[in-house]
Amino acid sequence: MVSLSVQAQFRYTFFSTPDSAQVTLNGQPQCTTPCLVKYRWSQAKEGRIVFTVSALGYDAWTDTLTAKPRQFDDRERITLERVIPTYEVGPTSAIVGFDKLLADIKDGTEVGTSVGEDGKATPIKWEGSVKVGEKAFERRFYEVLSKAGIRTPSRPDPKLFSDGGRVQLPRFLVGVQLMDIKVDLRHDPRKHYEAGSEVGSTNLTMEWKVLDRSTGKVVNTLSTAGRAIHRQRLGYVQSDNITAFEDALVKFLEEGSLIELVRTNTTPLTHAVASADSMSLSFELENTSLPDFKNLGEMIRYADRSCVTVITDGGHGSGVIINKEGWVLSAQHVVDGTNRIEVQFSDGLRQDANILYADVDYDLVLLDIAGSGYRPLPLALNDSTGIGDEVVTIGTPADLALGQSVSKGILSGRRKIDDRVYLQTDLAVNPGNSGGPLLNSQGEVIGIVQSKLVGKGIEGLGFAVPTERVMELLKIRIVDN
Repeated sequence: MVSLSVQAQFRYTFFSTPDSAQVTLNGQPQCTTPCLVKYRWSQAKEGRIVFTVSALGYDAWTDTLTAKPRQFDDRERITLERVIPTYEVGPTSAIVGFDKLLADIKDGTEVGTSVGEDGKATPIKWEGSVKVGEKAFERRFYEVLSKAGIRTPSRPDPKLFSDGGRVQLPRFLVGVQLMDIKVDLRHDPRKHYEAGSEVGSTNLTMEWKVLDRSTGKVVNTLSTAGRAIHRQRLGYVQSDNITAFEDALVKFLEEGSLIELVRTNTTPLTHAVASADSMSLSFELENTSLPDFKNLGEMIRYADRSCVTVITDGGHGSGVIINKEGWVLSAQHVVDGTNRIEVQFSDGLRQDANILYADVDYDLVLLDIAGSGYRPLPLALNDSTGIGDEVVTIGTPADLALGQSVSKGILSGRRKIDDRVYLQTDLAVNPGNSGGPLLNSQGEVIGIVQSKLVGKGIEGLGFAVPTERVMELLKIRIVDN
């Protein structure tokens, strides 16, 4: 400890978060915060005096004086930044999201003790400012993971005056439960320099669980402890849950299990996207024949088995089976950035599906269901459906409970929107209808419904990408049986 004369020329008072940080002068320990350092310019080394405030697990703060201070008395309130380890996980590594924090502690439960200036102990209870607040923990979770280099849900390529695109969905969700909390306060007999005379410690035990959204299973469970030291004024009872949570979270990352999951898994599901490199791709489709239907109702009942609901961890849409091997046409935005895709049939049965090919610009996707023997509907090659003829779509509008809903209307025309030709119809189209088939009275697929166009000043109208354009964009070619 450096001995300083009481006639020291200058005074420097330090306050810090966290409390009790070490203060040094030119590397020599002086005191722990909050504290007052008295010094002379004669202590300068090579024309400098360097003050450092440091705490374990935090980046140090420094103030370097290269000339005599103009002020006799100075003070500094310092918030030290937590040292967050960084990890090399790669640009296509899995995205991690936060689920929630649960605290199964009854109100009024004793969680610690406050010892006052008179030495009297008072119980601290789980209530008021001691309790956990959900949103603050979520914000701190994402702040820490972003600094650590781990990908978190975000909107790709945000632009001014736009919605920034769809939020990228996480492959893994992290949930945490508060297993134990201990909060202690004690009176500090030292001078506290207006920082508060009560020193507190908050100790949390957290149990972390990681859910893989592609399987719906918990793939990792780990417990870590977090600690925070804080200072407050006499008469207040509070805890620093956020800092203690951050401490426990950093330890969770340092354990390495989550980092390994992120490195060895990618998200979203990989698929071929229309590009110059995909020019040689081709998906050959055999001709499909249909029976002659007596009326529209008979056609709809037949087609119902070929129309499906596409379910992902981000929502749902509609689709149509186009061959016996289980190829399904749908809308690309339904599966964009998702971790798991299932196809639900009219009887409620579900099957996993993979992406074969997609065209992002036209919002089209070709999926593949495992197995074979499915009932397909044919793509209309030489469609003769005219203006005013009846058309039908079968799909799942707003809710999964509304699956296999039938909407009937007429073909209103062929319209050019943003230099693209669409089929226009007056049938009701809702967001869940995206990717569903537009059928003529013979049961042929004449287009794929695009509900994304709703909201551009053309509400009340439905639009579909014509089948011939769908085939061209998704590299589908019809071959003889």
